[in-house]
Formats: sequence, structure tokens, C-alpha cells
Amino acid sequence: MNEVCGYKRGLQCEEDLIPERLTNELTDYGYETVVETAPEMNLDRLENIIENDSTSLPIVELDPTYFDAVAERIDGYHVQPAVERELAHVVIPYKVNSEEILYYDPYETYHEKQPGVEDAPYRWPLMDFVELWSGDYEERWTLWLARRGYEVTDIDGASED
Repeated sequence: MNEVCGYKRGLQCEEDLIPERLTNELTDYGYETVVETAPEMNLDRLENIIENDSTSLPIVELDPTYFDAVAERIDGYHVQPAVERELAHVVIPYKVNSEEILYYDPYETYHEKQPGVEDAPYRWPLMDFVELWSGDYEERWTLWLARRGYEVTDIDGASED
């Protein structure tokens, strides 16, 4: 995955190259990468992607202020490198209800290694999550894998596969 994403140790990857490169890697397996931002992407659509058996779980980009919000919610966690405040962060939501969203944070082990932190964040109040997802300055992207030829509208139930 690091090679596909163009990751170089200690540097960020070129995120806008990921969908095409990932699709190229997955074509032989019958899948492609789908990326959407608001206004097309919203909570209902996110929930449909999560619940759909023909798509992967989505990867959701969050505003860099996520780390500050984590520090406010979790005793013992302290925002570390300044780079965290500048770069967006991604999480993988796996359940949405009317009050909160449950997700996997790839920084889980990093959070848990902080002195005094017992559990990494994995749940967030829904409206606070939406704020982080929409970002202060720009709409954040959502990426998922779908079967090749599967219409994007299929996740909304508007067409049949």
C-alpha cells in the first residue's frame, strides 16, 4: 500500500494520486476506487456505503483539528507533532446512528501509547463528527471501493445492479 500511495518514509503521500493508483491495482480483482466530497457525500450516503455489501467500508478525511478535539475528550492525550495540526487525518467509520458514529482510527496504537491513555478514540458525537468531516476551510473527501461497473447511485438504492 505504501508503494501504491507513493509514501516515502517521514513524508506524506500524494493523496490525489491514490484513487487512480488504487483502481489500477484492483482492476484485475473487479474493483475500483470511488471518491466523493460534499454536497454529494452526506451522512445518509455514508451510512448507505457502510451498510452496502458491495462496497468496502469508507475512508473518511477529517479536518486537522481532529487531534485537538481528541485532546479535549481524552484525558492524558496531548497533541504531539506540529505536523498533526497541518495535515488532514483519516478514519474508517463502521457504524452510524442518530447520536454518534463508531470508527477505527489508524492512529489507535499511537493514541494508546500516550501515558495515561487507556483507550483510543473510536466513537464521536454525530454532529461533532460532521464538523470535522466538512472541515473549516474545505469539504473533506470520502473514499471507498466498489465492484467495477457498479453505479455510484446503487448505494442510494436508485438503480439496480
